[in-house]
Amino acid sequence: MKKLRKYAILLTFPLHLGYLALLLFGPRMDYFYSIVALALLLIDFALSCWQMELFTSQRNKVGVFMHDFFPYLLQKLAVIGVEWLILLINGSGDVLRAELVLLVGVCLTTAGAFLSGLVTFVTGAGRTMLYHDKKR
Repeated sequence: MKKLRKYAILLTFPLHLGYLALLLFGPRMDYFYSIVALALLLIDFALSCWQMELFTSQRNKVGVFMHDFFPYLLQKLAVIGVEWLILLINGSGDVLRAELVLLVGVCLTTAGAFLSGLVTFVTGAGRTMLYHDKKR
């Protein structure tokens, strides 16, 4: 279970692929895309909290948190990069050629991934500093 927690954010990768497949091959239902993007964002937040142990860890130095955050950040960037690579391949190398629905969908999930990463960083660093002050 500890090893799975270490790579938990990569569990969103199949969800991102499913979302892209839905955008590419699914029926045109814009409201459904928004619901799926919101669900993907919530799952991303939940897995980020679980992987970074935001509410259970007792790190007492920001350096230790940064050491744990860096692999998480690389994994998140890898998921986003592969998603954009699929968009580029689908658009024949030109992002502007991709359908607007697909482009907006990928931009939504990318913005959500950045938002969850930022919130995870701020929450983890703040909690680490609070725990450090409590230990004194």
